[in-house]
Amino acid sequence: MIFLLFLLLAGTAQAQAPAQAPAQAPAQAPAQAPEWNPKPAEGDLVIPLPCDTGIVFRRILTPMGDSPLADRRVVLGDEEAGAAYSEFVRESHIAGGFGHGAQAHYWLGKYEVTRGQYTAVTRGCEAYAALPANQRRLPQAAISLADAMRFAELATAQALKLKKSALPGDDDARAFLRLPTEAEWEFAVRGGAAVGDAAFRQRLPPIDGPITSVAQLRRTGQRPVPVAIGLLAPDKLGLYDMLGNVAEMVVEPYRLTRGGREGGRAGGLVARGGDISSTADQIRSSQRVEYPPFTPEGEVLALPTLGFRVALGVAIIANVGTSGALRAAWEKELARQEAASGEDPRVLAERLEAQIVDPVQKRAVAMLRSTVEDERSRRVQADERAARSAIGAGAVLVRSFRNEYEVHGRTLGFVQALEADIAAARQAHDDKRRQDGEKRLAEAQATSRAWARARDTTYASLTSLLLQQAELPQALLEAQLKVWLADNAQPEFERLREFAALFVAEVNHTRAGRAVNAEAARRRLTVGLQ
Repeated sequence: MIFLLFLLLAGTAQAQAPAQAPAQAPAQAPAQAPEWNPKPAEGDLVIPLPCDTGIVFRRILTPMGDSPLADRRVVLGDEEAGAAYSEFVRESHIAGGFGHGAQAHYWLGKYEVTRGQYTAVTRGCEAYAALPANQRRLPQAAISLADAMRFAELATAQALKLKKSALPGDDDARAFLRLPTEAEWEFAVRGGAAVGDAAFRQRLPPIDGPITSVAQLRRTGQRPVPVAIGLLAPDKLGLYDMLGNVAEMVVEPYRLTRGGREGGRAGGLVARGGDISSTADQIRSSQRVEYPPFTPEGEVLALPTLGFRVALGVAIIANVGTSGALRAAWEKELARQEAASGEDPRVLAERLEAQIVDPVQKRAVAMLRSTVEDERSRRVQADERAARSAIGAGAVLVRSFRNEYEVHGRTLGFVQALEADIAAARQAHDDKRRQDGEKRLAEAQATSRAWARARDTTYASLTSLLLQQAELPQALLEAQLKVWLADNAQPEFERLREFAALFVAEVNHTRAGRAVNAEAARRRLTVGLQ
């Protein structure tokens, strides 16, 4: 199915080159862990908050290219979603604002924001001290989207005053707290770059046990009210309670899905991950619900099972810098576009066709957005696959040619020996020996011609393949030869590996001469044969 093939290809990889986050020392669990980080772990990034509290983040890697304009293409949603208009697969892009290239990443809250953290930031230490200890670890719910954003704003200002250096970045581009985007939230819940494509596309996150080992869901005989954070196991990225407990608000408004992309109409607020009232058969990574920001009575919507977690953001322009890096990257992208426009229209059309989705028939019909870097990455990968296939075919052709060349040489020697024997029989007037020799000679000559035809046919195919591969950069072939050799490292392929290297070397000779020198090529390809 075209659409499933698209899912398998989804890929790709790229983004900004912002300031690297400061290295974090492995977290050491105190005698009694604080209620805002009940499960300290190596890799935790702790940002101080008032009242001796703090907020903890986990690094979410988004490996990509080095261009400031690069990003990572991801496919979100679920092709089996019952509400296809809301959760059907859709293309998105993500780019970590911290780190660079393969180490690019963003920071996402390790836990849902708690009542203790919310109270300390928005109401002060006196209110925090008055808050019962057994409530401080409960997720903060029953607030509006505006309240959640206000918390992020106040927490940033207070963290900067308490310890500016704790926030990743530099003075020109210091991190700030905000709600995560939908792409950031779903990329993380699915395991991000830490899992393979197949695991990433599953209905539930990759976990080692039942879903109830990581998700606080409705239990028989118990009221569906949120419970303290961090009671269950973390997911693959060290995050807690991404599913269940309280549904989590994100920064963007709700949008429908259409033709493999987001719809253009913006709606209410989005809640992700389900909540404590969800059952195990209802919960899923793609789950997203729209809520109106106000009730019909004009009250701000604030539900007891709707909370949030925060992410760290960074200003793009200040982070990348104003030294011309963005303009240079943009001009480079334009140059790539112009180069791509001169390619074979048929090839470009095939690539375009591979990006089409038809949600009604589960096939692509709407053109998916694709960046030039995306196309370049797919093109490079296709060239690499083609080069490896050609190397394998070339190795087999070299082996066949050498075998046919050698056998033909032996039969030719046999023919010459028979001719000499027949001539001797004539001189001796030995008619029987001559007649037997002539019969055997006819058979040997027919065999010799058959091997000569096979040899020449194989050589013609080999010559054609050499000329085709001479259009590719030698560096690409040599790099893919290493991959091919590693993929065929079994002892039984020892000779074939030699022929693969011989083929790649012959491509280089062909490229240098802009043609196949038949005599020289035969000599090199038959080295070691009699």
